[in-house]
Amino acid sequence: MGWKQRVVFLNARWDSYSELMMIYLLGLGSTTHPCRKSAGMPGNVRGFEFDGLRFIGSNAPLFVHQFSHAWFDFRGKADAYANYFENS
Repeated sequence: MGWKQRVVFLNARWDSYSELMMIYLLGLGSTTHPCRKSAGMPGNVRGFEFDGLRFIGSNAPLFVHQFSHAWFDFRGKADAYANYFENS
């Protein structure tokens, strides 16, 4: 997730619903270093409810939830967790 010269790798991890979506999509489409389709979402995807609407997300600012949507078209994309266009 990050690297600093004196610290080496940062302790932070993309392990929840966030910008992680971009990493999965880029990894699935890579011709040189593809990740397995079985990699899937992490086990700690959380469900939330607001004003009667259920969605998946994380305890993070809205920015990290929708950042992937600025670069990828999620219309019609769904799996066991969510319809990602409707989720946002």
